[in-house]
Amino acid sequence: QTHRRFLKTHLPMDAIPYYPGAKYVYVGRDGRDVFMSLWNHYRHMHPDMIERFNRTPERAKDPFPVCPDDIHEFFQMWISRSWFSWEHEGYPFWSLFYHLQTWWDYRHLPNILFVHFNDLLADLDGQMRRIAHYLDLEIDEAIWPSLVDQATFKTMKANAENLVAGGGDFLIGGAKRFLHKGTNGRWKGVLTDEELDLYEKTAADRLSPAGKRWLEFGASALDG
Repeated sequence: QTHRRFLKTHLPMDAIPYYPGAKYVYVGRDGRDVFMSLWNHYRHMHPDMIERFNRTPERAKDPFPVCPDDIHEFFQMWISRSWFSWEHEGYPFWSLFYHLQTWWDYRHLPNILFVHFNDLLADLDGQMRRIAHYLDLEIDEAIWPSLVDQATFKTMKANAENLVAGGGDFLIGGAKRFLHKGTNGRWKGVLTDEELDLYEKTAADRLSPAGKRWLEFGASALDG
């Protein structure tokens, strides 16, 4: 392709090529909210999808496990075990903290922009303008309101089958299950005080103080 295009990836920075001429947008979210979103995805993962994982040729790891019925059992798995030897948590997926830190260490580079879920919820229009400016995109004010509307969670969920890969067939409940709530703080009243303390300790151990603040608060942490 000769025109501008984008690639979406879940990989840490040390697992993808870095090109000074490319622009990278890193999107983050409070780890406790990430966990609640992951719980929704994992517990509704279609059995055929898990079977597909486990049929991968020359698979080196143990079989991908079925999600436990209890959210607290899953939290203990997620926060205290890892799938890869260079990580310390995130099982049976990948480490959120390792992922963030690999990018955070290079946040000074001019072609890496950090965008936070909190800030998108609080000011979608402003964050979209910020991203457009970073990407050197001209804003057409005549159509801008419709673009902002298309990026709201409500509109995206209404158009979920066209937006989610494969129409969400990897989840029981499909694309609308994938785009579930789009809200923060659902962990409150779900995770116990002991689990929240363990989360705090693990995040503090694995992240730099500034990176931990940003993951929890977003732009206000950088301003501070």
